[in-house]
Amino acid sequence: MLSFLNKYAGNIHSQNGEDLIIAESVKRLGIEKGLCCEIGGNDGAWLSNTRLLIENGWTGIFVESDFGLWQQCRDRWAQRPDVLGRREGRPLRGHRRRRRRQ
Repeated sequence: MLSFLNKYAGNIHSQNGEDLIIAESVKRLGIEKGLCCEIGGNDGAWLSNTRLLIENGWTGIFVESDFGLWQQCRDRWAQRPDVLGRREGRPLRGHRRRRRRQ
C-alpha cells in the first residue's frame, strides 16, 4: 500500500498528495465521472482533495461551516451549477429540505 501511495502521491491542489492518489484510484476503478464531497471544503480551492476531480468533469459538494470561506467557495464555483456549497445546518443551493413524515 505504501508503494502505491509513494508512487502516485502528488499535489495539484491538495496538501499531501491526496488529489493525485484519488485520481489514480478512480482511474483504476474505471470511474470517469461521479459525485465527490469534501467536508471542510474551505474556499473550494486551497488544499482541496476534490478540486482536481471537479476540474475533470465531476459533480462536487463542498461542506464548510465558516461563513466567509463558504461564501468564497460559492463565488468560486458560481459558474458550475453542478458544484454545490453547503453550510452546516443550511440546505444545498437549489434544494429544499424535506419535511419528515409524522
